[in-house]
Amino acid sequence: GKMLEIAHGVANSPYAVWSPPVWSPEAFGLSVAAGLSFVILRGWGKAVALLPLIAGLWLSFQAVTPDIIVASSGKLMAIKDENGDLALSSRVADKFSAEIWQRRNGQAADAPPVKWRDVEGMHCDYSGCRIERNGQRIAFVFHPAAHGEDCGWADILIADDPVIVKPCRAASVIDRFDLWRNGAYALWLEGQGVRVQSVADTRGVRPWTSTHRR
Repeated sequence: GKMLEIAHGVANSPYAVWSPPVWSPEAFGLSVAAGLSFVILRGWGKAVALLPLIAGLWLSFQAVTPDIIVASSGKLMAIKDENGDLALSSRVADKFSAEIWQRRNGQAADAPPVKWRDVEGMHCDYSGCRIERNGQRIAFVFHPAAHGEDCGWADILIADDPVIVKPCRAASVIDRFDLWRNGAYALWLEGQGVRVQSVADTRGVRPWTSTHRR
């Protein structure tokens, strides 16, 4: 009775659940070191655990989640809106990946989804969407007929089909072949440039991993 009422009251209160962004390996490692130090050391020596704990917390707040994410299937893309929340290109495609992305970005699982077309500066038609961020022109292309025009406009072009336009003016191109070969992609818009990382970059070459080639 009363205990359940208190539990439900706490669970339904504002900020009852905190969803922080994913921690970096360095921040996680320092936090583990802090926990071990607190358990192993005695007396005032436990205060030493505060050093790696503070360093880990500081690093966790410095972590920057990707501005753009593309699923390996090419059927789901995400971009941060003006509030830092991920807006999804589809509410039905690759739902599992969408949930993982949102959790890693620090968004609550039950938070209302951000509509892709409602992102400030996003302009869409039947063939895809365009947006300008940090001085970068970004094109999300969903129809091969738009490849030629978007290759001439975009600095970053992301397509769910193979881009066969040669040459393509866009400095960074991610198409169906890249996703098939390298897996999902994450992009960080930094200053006037972009940092691109794929699953293959993070995973590296291992004896048990398969490598797709064009």
